[in-house]
Amino acid sequence: MPYTILIVDDDIEALRLVGSMLERKGYNIQAASSGMQGLTSAVETQPDLIILDIMMPGMDGYEVAKKLRNNPHTTNTPILFFTAKSTLSDKIEGFQSGGDGYLTKPIHPTELITRVEALLQRTARQQKVAIPRGKTIAFLPVKGGTGNSTLALNTAISLSRQAPDKKVILVEFKDGSGSLALQVGNSTDKGLQELLAHKPIQLTREALEGQMLRYSTGLHLLPATTNPAGTAPLLTKKLATSLYAHLTANYDYLLFDLPPSVTPPVSELLRQADYILLSLAPDNITLKLAQKMRHQLQKLNIGEYKIKLALIYRAHTASAITRELIKEQLHQDILGSIPPVPDLAQESWTTRRPMVTGHPLSLLSRQVKMLVDDMLEQF
Repeated sequence: MPYTILIVDDDIEALRLVGSMLERKGYNIQAASSGMQGLTSAVETQPDLIILDIMMPGMDGYEVAKKLRNNPHTTNTPILFFTAKSTLSDKIEGFQSGGDGYLTKPIHPTELITRVEALLQRTARQQKVAIPRGKTIAFLPVKGGTGNSTLALNTAISLSRQAPDKKVILVEFKDGSGSLALQVGNSTDKGLQELLAHKPIQLTREALEGQMLRYSTGLHLLPATTNPAGTAPLLTKKLATSLYAHLTANYDYLLFDLPPSVTPPVSELLRQADYILLSLAPDNITLKLAQKMRHQLQKLNIGEYKIKLALIYRAHTASAITRELIKEQLHQDILGSIPPVPDLAQESWTTRRPMVTGHPLSLLSRQVKMLVDDMLEQF
């Protein structure tokens, strides 16, 4: 597959000449005539190389390079400055702002092509070395009200305890009515929806950390707004992509508490997940919904090996269907069963202490630990 090169220059004639020259060498060419257009195009097209002018109105090339380096989608994309600015201080500033090469206009076409080929070959060699990324665990309920969010929080706390040397974050990826902050005794309304004020190209580590909460075990939390869904901007696929890129580069384990839907942003996270815990209640309606959810996951080409089942019992009831029937209908073993603990649940909500914190030796805590053991074994 041919390399894609993005050329950013406000000089239309320069765009045409350089673009034509590189196209004749077999490269795919994208063009942008301003710094802001270049930033947007770089995030959306993910080029293999960016050729960047410096003197442009609005946002110069130095500023563009700094923003590219601060964005996880483009932080490793090679940048070749191609400009009329030729002093030593110009070149130093170019490299300090994130450039990988610096050429001055005018230049012989052979030198430009040689430098482009060298940068692309160097990047290809570097990419052969595997870059560690965080493992992603998705908690996906087949319907609302099953206790999926409570399971996600208690699992995240247990994981952060069992792997104290690892960085763990739980993200409540929902459009509204979030309860994560409330479950840990925090009434803040900051969180995920606040990040929608940032364009994906402007989403930074500082912006993320400004919306996070920290739990006593070292667990980081990114809650959803407590406002009802529909009263705040909806989460987007671009936010999901940018959020995942930031977090996977900075955390060892990413846990996502998802809604019972397969919207484009949720689908994006499910495709990236290494481990999907499908939670359901032991009743006939939920079983039917679980069958439909599994069918939807198949349509997303998600491997069966990633999907695990967890039964959540909210109360003791004689009408609960058996584990054997669930296994037969879903053609899959059940990894864990979360027992009904109404007294512990009520105490947890009253004291704002998650159950694995308040009752670490309870049956529920032991079941959660078993789930965590399986996750760690998979990774």
